[in-house]
Amino acid sequence: MDGLLNRRREDKERSIESEVLKNIDSGIIILEAYKILYVNDWICKKTGYTKEEILSNEIIKYVHPDYKEIVLNYHKRRLEEDSNIPTEYELKILKKNGKILWANAKASTTRVNGDINILFLITDITPLKKIEENFENIFEFSPDAISISRMSDGKIFRINNAFSEITGYTKSEIQKISIFDCISEENKIEILESMNKNIPIKHKRITINHKSGEKIIVSISTKPIDIYNDVCLITIARDVTDIVLHESKIKEALNKNITLYSALATLFDNSAYIIWVRDLERNFLFANKTMKNTFYINDPTKKVKPITNIIENDNKVIQSGKGMTFTEEVLINGEKRVFNSFKVPIFDCENESKIIGTAGMAVEIADISYINERINNFEKHAQEKQNIISDILNSISKINKVDQ
Repeated sequence: MDGLLNRRREDKERSIESEVLKNIDSGIIILEAYKILYVNDWICKKTGYTKEEILSNEIIKYVHPDYKEIVLNYHKRRLEEDSNIPTEYELKILKKNGKILWANAKASTTRVNGDINILFLITDITPLKKIEENFENIFEFSPDAISISRMSDGKIFRINNAFSEITGYTKSEIQKISIFDCISEENKIEILESMNKNIPIKHKRITINHKSGEKIIVSISTKPIDIYNDVCLITIARDVTDIVLHESKIKEALNKNITLYSALATLFDNSAYIIWVRDLERNFLFANKTMKNTFYINDPTKKVKPITNIIENDNKVIQSGKGMTFTEEVLINGEKRVFNSFKVPIFDCENESKIIGTAGMAVEIADISYINERINNFEKHAQEKQNIISDILNSISKINKVDQ
């Protein structure tokens, strides 16, 4: 009786085990040496092969050529019961249609009747690899220079093409220097202090050293990250040398006639109109009092949020190379305000085809409505006066006729 119960329990366990193996959302492969003893339905579904096709071949037939050598090496050492091999690794599996299945394989070893059996748990990581590939493309082809370095000693692990262009170092040469070697002495202490305190840097202008010895002005942003328990730093840099030069030229051009500039600056600063000048990075080179008071530029407690895409309008002016008028809406402390803006491009004084910034003038539409209302009232009163004069003249004319 006990034997019958044991057999029933074993049959039930095998049935449950079979259902679990069949329906689990991962692949299972069991090998004896290089021969495949078992695969579940997941493997067949993902690869397109039938069980009979898979069981009739050795495992290496389904491994992509890029990974055959490493898989064979791991497998040989695993059969030799070498404990110094990873139990988990990535590989490419060849599907029946010729496409690739990116997989994560977890391996465990056991002995059955004296023979070494190896069980693999396979997970499909193809979607993850596609995301990684997209990020890799973004990293490599970004117009901004990007580097990943270790914070403790500045060792650089990765750079993109733009980083090579901005510093002059190739990807092999960059391995021989640290990220600190790229930063000029006048900025190094400040940057190191921020790094030691794990404080991210945002759009800070610093000078870096080009391989040739040339000084390059960049706008950098940094962020500490953890990579395999190592504190690292992602650095993004954009060459702003030309922009800084253009800013200098704008200031130089404005200062050519200091008396005229002073008079205009006073006039603009005290104008009832909103007036501003910006560089191509949208930094304010000039903002008059009306601008500062209207948009609370010096008061961070006030909330100002554009409703209209103002950046898009600025870009239209830059792309067209001519002045343009816009109606723009801005949310100021929760109140929607509407402005009429006229914006013009600023050209390089030495290269009149090159735009180096924008300038603009704006007035709130409520002010325009008030002015228009005053004009309309004036015209209305003027017409009324004209009508009265006409009536008087008509009356005089009638009196003259009677006297005659």
